[in-house]
Parts: sequence; C-alpha cells; structure tokens
Amino acid sequence: MYELSLNPLNPMQYRYDGEWRPLTRTTIEIAVKTDSGMETVSRPAFASHHGPIGEQRGDKAYAFKLAYADEVGLTEQLARMNKSRNVGDFLSAMSLAQLMPQNTLYADVHGNTYYQRTGRVPIRPDGYDWRKPVPGDTSDSEWLGIHDTADLVQILNPAAGWLQNCNISPGTMTENSPMTADRYPYYIYMHSTEGANPRGRRAVELLAEAEGLTLADATAIANDHYAHGEKPWREALLRAFDAEPRAALREAAEIVRAWDGYAHRDAVGMTLFLAWLHALGEERRSFRGEALSGDDGLTASESETLLDALADAAAHMRETYGRLDVPWGDVWRGRRGDESWPVSGVSGEAGLSTLRAVNGRWEDDGVGYIGAGQLCTTVVMLKPGAVRSYSAVPFGQSEDPDSPHYTDQGRLLFAEEKLKDSRYRRDIPADHVESRVVLQYDD
Repeated sequence: MYELSLNPLNPMQYRYDGEWRPLTRTTIEIAVKTDSGMETVSRPAFASHHGPIGEQRGDKAYAFKLAYADEVGLTEQLARMNKSRNVGDFLSAMSLAQLMPQNTLYADVHGNTYYQRTGRVPIRPDGYDWRKPVPGDTSDSEWLGIHDTADLVQILNPAAGWLQNCNISPGTMTENSPMTADRYPYYIYMHSTEGANPRGRRAVELLAEAEGLTLADATAIANDHYAHGEKPWREALLRAFDAEPRAALREAAEIVRAWDGYAHRDAVGMTLFLAWLHALGEERRSFRGEALSGDDGLTASESETLLDALADAAAHMRETYGRLDVPWGDVWRGRRGDESWPVSGVSGEAGLSTLRAVNGRWEDDGVGYIGAGQLCTTVVMLKPGAVRSYSAVPFGQSEDPDSPHYTDQGRLLFAEEKLKDSRYRRDIPADHVESRVVLQYDD
C-alpha cells in the first residue's frame, strides 16, 4: 500500500518525484437488489499509477498496488499443474506465479514430495517497512520486478519423508524443518519459524510415528479427533479437585478423569470438558503456563477458579441437557434439511481443535451444527499405474433435497469416519453408474 500526498489546491492530483500527477476517475455501476427490484447504483472510483485508491484521509490517499492486476494466466497454470507428469512439469507450471499466496503441496507416484509457499511476490526495495503504507511520492519505493519462484519458501523431498500444512509456518511443517525465517526476506516468509496451531502439532505427532501407511492408517489420520492441547488443562483441573474434593463436583470430575481426550461422538467427557473451558472464559488467557504444565503448583486462587468453573459448567449441563453425561455427538452434529447426524471432532472451540477440522455454530438449544472446515476429506494412494482416491463430504453430493444423495455421505460416511472409493477412473462397474451426461461441443 502506498501513501499519496494530495495537492491541497487540487485533490485530483498527487505528488510524485517532485511533480503533480493526475488521479484517474472511473464510474463503477453495480446492480443492487432492493425491495422494489434491481437498481443500478453508481459510485466513483479513483486510481493512481500505483493502483486503485482505497481510502482518503484529509490530504493523504492510500493506493493498493496489486501484483495480479494485469495477470490472466491462472487458468493456464492450474491446467499445467493438473496435467503434470512429474515434478519437473509441476515446477515449470508453478514458475508462472499466477496462484494467490497459499501453501501448495505436491506428491507423485515416484515418491517425490514438494512444498512451495507460493504467490506472485514483488521484489521490494530495501529501506521501507512493507507491513505498513510506504511513501508513494517517490520512484525510490517502486517495485523492482517479481521474484522468481526459486526465491520462495520451498522444499523437495524433505529428510522427514513427509510434508503437512494446516495453515502453519514452514518452520513447523516437519520435524527439524530447514525452512526457517532467517533464510528469507520477511515479506516472503511472512511468519515466525515457530508458528503452529493444534492441528499442525497433532499432524506432526502422527506423521512422525507413521511408517508404511495403509489406506486404513491414512484414513485414521485424516479423521483424527484428538483434542490437542486438552491434557495440561485437564490435569490441572484434576489436581485442583484432588487437593479439594468438593462432594458436589465429584460426578463431574470423574467424568473428566475418565475421558481419553478425544472428541469422539460418543465421548461424554468431551461435552463436559468443553463446557468447563467455556465457563473459564477469559481466565484461560491469563492462566499461568507454569501452573498448567505442573512445573509450579496451583495457587489457592487458581484452584478455586478451576473448580468454580467446573461448578458453573455442571450447572450449565444440567440446565441445558438435564444431565452431565451427554455424548459429544448429541451436541455436535451435521445437518441438512430435516436430518442430522453425530460428528466427531471440533475446531476452535475455547482453544480446542482436532486434526479433523469441523467448525460449527451453536444454536439456542445447546446443539452446534457444523458448517465449515473439512469439506471433502480425501486420501489419495499414489502407486505407479494404480492411483486411487477415497473421499467423503460432510453432507451429500446432490443439492436436490429429494435425491437419495442429499445426506447419504454425511450419515453413512462422515459420521462413521469412513471414506468411499471416489472412482475417478474409467473402470466403473455398470451397476455403480446412476446417470450419464454427454457434453458435445459444436465448432
């Protein structure tokens, strides 16, 4: 973003290298749906040679410079990526630098794995903090071109033998990752080396122990629903209870004690434990790490906070559900139309997340319904001449409520943590084909 200095005598001009340049003005027409029908709304838009003006404050204007503004090659790059026959073809496709900034992972039947933190990244001159608006009144701050993709964060065939990314730093994608922040300009790396989250940490734990993965093994990892990060909180709560065993909290404490830490649909401990974390509220953010880790004992005040929150959670459970032992799948569900089904896993609830990403929204009856996250769980087995894909969506393939495939995958696969053969190949048995559509293109 560039900060422009406007001419106080003519706000349609901005200073650049000691001269005044004109802003360009265009009119944008937008069709807007109103109570009386569709109406066309017109709005003026202004731009400098840097790019469009996003905001004006007094005699300052702020222009966005977009690396993709004049690019039209995204479809070509995607086609070349998907048609790649080997890692060389894939790297050649990636060199077009048309993808928006994102984590891109590759694997092939030859055993290669590759990662690139891709994007069309400008070469920015030194001397400016590019995390903030930079002076737009001088050619000294102009981009010096676009980085070659060889400059970007990437790795081919890491020593760990595997790659994963759950929206985390390249520095935590594998054990002892060589992709560290000190090796790249900050505007290319855009993260701390240690940046991670519960899903990424859990993925590293599982993959570091995995050898010779079978389809069943890979499916279990894709659907893993251990609530990473629960252990120190659960142990701190039980230490507090054991030191002061309140009779009124014994049932709740024993439910938490018996829980194995997994957000399985049948787990009653998960439901109560999450209610307890919610009851802690902001206290979670300020709680001492030493007390959680067990390196330091809980103070009387900390123990009281943990136990009072358990009392609040127990009261909430009884008021909302009528009891304490409520299976997680009773309150965390998939839903489409009039049908719903239990779902294992959790995402971002009071700091708890599972590798299986299932975000939801709570309703007034105390039931949460998933609506985002792992929208198509997929495992691909890569072998020369025998590539196979297995998948499941959380609802159904059809958008037609009258179709038998409106909710079938949600009920029969996603709820059961199973995957089906995707059958992305020609040898589909005739009895598995329900319909056929032929597309004909006329010259």
